[in-house]
Amino acid sequence: MTSDARISTSLPAHPKTKKVIRRLGDGGAWYTVCLFLWTAVNRSDGDLAGLSTEDIELSVDWRGEPNAFVTALKDCGFLDGEEGAYRIHDWAEHNPWAAGAEARSEKSRWAAVCKQHGRKQAAQMMPEYAKRIGEQCLDGATGTDNTATGTNKSSAGTGNELPSAHRRVPLADSGTAGGMRVAAKTSAPSPSPLPSPSPLPEEHEKPSNRSRGTRLPDDWTLTADRVALAKDADPRVDPRREAPKFRDYWLAATGKNAVKANWDATWRNWIRRAGESLGTGVAHTAANDSPASSRPL
Repeated sequence: MTSDARISTSLPAHPKTKKVIRRLGDGGAWYTVCLFLWTAVNRSDGDLAGLSTEDIELSVDWRGEPNAFVTALKDCGFLDGEEGAYRIHDWAEHNPWAAGAEARSEKSRWAAVCKQHGRKQAAQMMPEYAKRIGEQCLDGATGTDNTATGTNKSSAGTGNELPSAHRRVPLADSGTAGGMRVAAKTSAPSPSPLPSPSPLPEEHEKPSNRSRGTRLPDDWTLTADRVALAKDADPRVDPRREAPKFRDYWLAATGKNAVKANWDATWRNWIRRAGESLGTGVAHTAANDSPASSRPL
């Protein structure tokens, strides 16, 4: 269970927070923080689906007018969705550790089951998770799988098996990466070559690495397309002024938060936050956009 949540140091001065206070009074900001903490513990993915407006207000002990708290958060941009299908705005971006809690727990359970029962049995006990990670359980597989890595231990020979140099390891028990069928290793040369290994069906292929993201390219520059993106995000902001700050900040950044899947989207967000700073009279700095600073929701 998640025991904490990220709250930005700039949250009190954020326009959304000020709007909530204007609608609900000073206590409105505190109830908003309480909702973030409750979500981290009870709905770690930020999805409040199934909760009514009344349920959400009861979760933070709201004592004002019924429906006023949820209505204010939705109007100010802290809540997305509609009755029965609300979600915290950009929760996964601002609270990635809490958002990944369920996935980490499921991965841990999978590892424990594999260690105790073997990979083949684990695929039967956790079929949905096995399907997601590309596992395949073969009903007629030969041998017993007793390891978490899926190493197959064959039973005693019956006299009809191929020699070890020709034997194929069942896919569910081989534990090989990339979903490829792999022949057992041998020190002796094979008298006749085995057929080339064939890939699994498309749905069992390894996920593409493209979604893992990259660092900002060293040659990143302000192109005409990026000027257009900036103008579309906020026409008040001068992209020529922001581009050097954007480039220097992300080239100097370290750690996993310096890796992004879509740098054009990151550039647009930079421009939007620069525009928000103009609206509040707060100078826009790279610190406002730092992933480590827990940007406001």
